Amino acid sequence: MIDDLTGYRIQIDRDGTAGPYIIVSHSQADRVRNLFNQGGVTFTENPSSIRGQNGSDAVFDLGPGVDVDTVQSILDGAH
Repeated sequence: MIDDLTGYRIQIDRDGTAGPYIIVSHSQADRVRNLFNQGGVTFTENPSSIRGQNGSDAVFDLGPGVDVDTVQSILDGAH
């Protein structure tokens, strides 16, 4: 999946203290939510959005037990 604001591939950040996470624009949050639900990915959407360079961003926490490679494959397969 490509970030609609930067044009770069959305990648899972593995450096989170609560486990891996991704940050996407609010305009892509519904699509990510649907992809994760369809793929059986357990996630928590962080209720406090962060302010990015281009407005508010949605944060999806994936938790410490997630198979990061599988989730990244789901994101990469989305067009």
